[in-house]
Order: sequence, then structure tokens, then C-alpha cells
Amino acid sequence: MAKQRQRSIREQVRQIAKSKLGYESLREGQEDAIASLLDGHDILAVMPTGSGKSAIY
Repeated sequence: MAKQRQRSIREQVRQIAKSKLGYESLREGQEDAIASLLDGHDILAVMPTGSGKSAIY
């Protein structure tokens, strides 16, 4: 059940990124971070400059 919920959250993340932000795909780390946030977890995103941290928040 948890894997199915996580898959559903990830699908929603990709759909929203495309429809609201115009992103065809997310960069490495973005999808994981956003899905974790939507699943109720706190995150700390340590990523290089230009890697898309702003889109996470």
C-alpha cells in the first residue's frame, strides 16, 4: 500500500511540474524531495547551485 501511495504521489508531482511549472521532467533529487514533502516528511535539500532547489520549495 505504501509503495502504491508513493507511486501515486510521484505521478502527481510529475503532472503538476508539467502543468504548473512547464517542466517536461524534474532534475535528480527534485522528485524525491517533493514526493517526501507531500507525504508529510521534513526534508533538507543539499544540492548544487542551479540544480532546482527553488522548484522544490
